[in-house]
Amino acid sequence: MVEHLGSHASFVDAGSVRPGPTYADWLWLSGYRWNGAIVCGEGDPIPDDTYTPRSLLGRYLHWCFDYICASVPEGIVVSMPRCPESTYD
Repeated sequence: MVEHLGSHASFVDAGSVRPGPTYADWLWLSGYRWNGAIVCGEGDPIPDDTYTPRSLLGRYLHWCFDYICASVPEGIVVSMPRCPESTYD
């Protein structure tokens, strides 16, 4: 599980650690529960040893990115380079 935004506090010279919800906390705050399966609604916290769908982790990471971008100091611009169009057939 992701413990919080940014690097773990035990990492040496890894930069700042930003407080924020763990992945498990974010799941709970977003309304995801355990009721024999992962559901949105009534239930218990999702057990730590539960495999969650990749899409949920993607939503959490997207939330983390937005959270970090929203707290960038004034004068700093975050730009995202776009990948060129795919030419796969």
